[in-house]
Amino acid sequence: LGTLALGRGVDPYGALASLGAARGFVAGSEVRSYGVPVGFRSGSPEGVVVRRAVHDGDVTAVTLHVAATWPHLSDEVARALDHGTCHVAVLAGPGSEVPGPTPVDEVRVVGIGCHSVTRAGWVGPLVVVPARRRQGTGLALLGRICRDLMIAELPEAHVPAVDDPGVDAFLLSAGAGPRVTRHRMHKDLGS
Repeated sequence: LGTLALGRGVDPYGALASLGAARGFVAGSEVRSYGVPVGFRSGSPEGVVVRRAVHDGDVTAVTLHVAATWPHLSDEVARALDHGTCHVAVLAGPGSEVPGPTPVDEVRVVGIGCHSVTRAGWVGPLVVVPARRRQGTGLALLGRICRDLMIAELPEAHVPAVDDPGVDAFLLSAGAGPRVTRHRMHKDLGS
């Protein structure tokens, strides 16, 4: 039958952990995250426009770019596109500043930022092409995500921690601080 898991993890000291343990769930790996204040904003770097990916040209360009560049993220990005929680960073060009339909062949994707794909308030995927890293594109995407979450009345954006000093520095520059340690809990449902 498989294994049943409780979301992205539970507070090890909370009521859900106690209830899960009473129902046969066991604690597994630890999940750490950062909290970014939803008031964080950052402008787009020169030559880059960040916008919500809702029009056909953007949706198609994001889908094709992710499949070619980050195929392991395709499912999560597809869900974010379906939910309207995906932002895209594109190279500025004719019509790129104007919200509205843009032909797919005119969209040059340099980054993608999504949120609330599997849990409200969680950031990811958030990726920028290597040639555009450390220039402000990721911060601009994160700023748009924080704006969405502020409108949804969430206090902060949760970003899963990864073992990468560059990612840590990126998050700290956005005012993030270590916030949550959660434990994944799972239950074997038998064979």
